[in-house]
Amino acid sequence: MYNSQEIAKRIKIKAKEKKITINQLLLACGLGKNTIVKMGNGTDILSQNLAKIADYLEISVDYLLGRKDTPEITGGIHISSGDGGVSSMGDDANITVSNGIDATTEEFAKVFSRLNLDDKFEVMQLLMQKKNGK
Repeated sequence: MYNSQEIAKRIKIKAKEKKITINQLLLACGLGKNTIVKMGNGTDILSQNLAKIADYLEISVDYLLGRKDTPEITGGIHISSGDGGVSSMGDDANITVSNGIDATTEEFAKVFSRLNLDDKFEVMQLLMQKKNGK
């Protein structure tokens, strides 16, 4: 069982570290003003809300749930400067940009990492169609 008070505490700590108020966080995520209080009470631990908060704070959901001690996101998309290929797309995608990638590609990678899984899939389909000349 997850400790709901610890989840709320970790959200508050990470928001404070990033100099973001809880109100700013909740507004940016489209969540109600009492969401964090409800999470702390164990009455609102919706995965969708946790994912929105984790994405906004650029931390992993596993960290919020206490499954990991470090907030870094692992797994997911990797962009290399070699053939420009994209591989391995995970739900909590982490963008690793290797040396030699231009600023536009790096910015795309950052924006892409914040998309939900359905939107990531749609973008990947469009890129594959463009690559194949369709």
